[in-house]
Parts: sequence; structure tokens; C-alpha cells
Amino acid sequence: MDQEQEEIARTLESLEKQLDDIENLDPASRQRLHDTVAGIRQRLHLDEEELVEHEGLLERVRETAQEFEDSHPTLFQTLGRIIDALGQMGI
Repeated sequence: MDQEQEEIARTLESLEKQLDDIENLDPASRQRLHDTVAGIRQRLHLDEEELVEHEGLLERVRETAQEFEDSHPTLFQTLGRIIDALGQMGI
């Protein structure tokens, strides 16, 4: 795993901790975030050729981030860091 992937992995861990600490998150939103995290983790282990097949990932993370912009700004910021890192990886 290269440095960018390691940074994303650390940020995902932070996101999961934040998610565990939020009590007022509806079950559907919680599940969507868990699914997004799982999708990112899966893609961290793909090579460049395989990543091309998963181009919708970045858009999905952006949509998820927008959902939390007002209600959970810390989650929004963490997702923003993930979006930036994924962009740097060329995803």
C-alpha cells in the first residue's frame, strides 16, 4: 500500500470512530456511510487497471459528504479529506 492509500486508510479509521460516536444519525444514513467506507476500503486494494472499472466511487463519496454537510460538519470534513486523497490517486 502506498502513502496515499495509507492516508486514506487512516482517515477511514477516523471516520468510522466518528460514526460510532454519533448517536443521532438515522439508520439509513449510518448504513450508507458504512457502505461507502467498505467500498473505499475494497478499492484501496485494486490496481490501477481495476480502479478504472470503479469510476463512480468518487461521485458516490461526494454525494454522501453533501448529505452530512449541515448536520454533521466533522463527518463532512473527514469525507472531504477522503475525496481529496482519492482524487490525488486518480480515482
